Amino acid sequence: MSTSAVRKLALRGVAGLLVLVPATVIVILIADPISASLEQAANNANLARRYQKLVAERPLYRAALARARATLTGQGMLYAGSSAELAGARLQNTVQALVTENGGQILSSAIDPARSDHHLQVLTVSLACRFAARRLPRFLAALAVQKPFLVVRALDLRSTDMGTHTGPLDVQLQVEGFRDAS
Repeated sequence: MSTSAVRKLALRGVAGLLVLVPATVIVILIADPISASLEQAANNANLARRYQKLVAERPLYRAALARARATLTGQGMLYAGSSAELAGARLQNTVQALVTENGGQILSSAIDPARSDHHLQVLTVSLACRFAARRLPRFLAALAVQKPFLVVRALDLRSTDMGTHTGPLDVQLQVEGFRDAS
């Protein structure tokens, strides 16, 4: 092969590289954003399908929630009342009656402001009372089986007789009941 043929071949190779390298760079510069866009579009489509599925299931969940509320209210699990204040007063009366029925003495009682927890209102009564040590377990058992449901949120016991611990107990507690907030 002659030198001129080698030069022509080298020039063709260089010319081919001059065309191929910029074309490759252009393809790389365009392909990366396009593939990222296609991937983002696929993720968005998947997210849209999941959202549509959840929206379609929403009536089923609402119906199940309505059935659960009806069951809880019908079985006396939640406090009734046209307002949180009236339901709180009913809770206070219930707890005070349990204290006196189980041999306790009420020292003070207060209805705390109701707070919301999802679709329920949490009603809280704070009490200070005095019990003979042997009567306190009966009172706590009565709270545990009470309907509508009651929850003892806080309990503080102090002996009034520090020497022998045989005297009555000063009891401070917070009792919660629940009311449908809807």
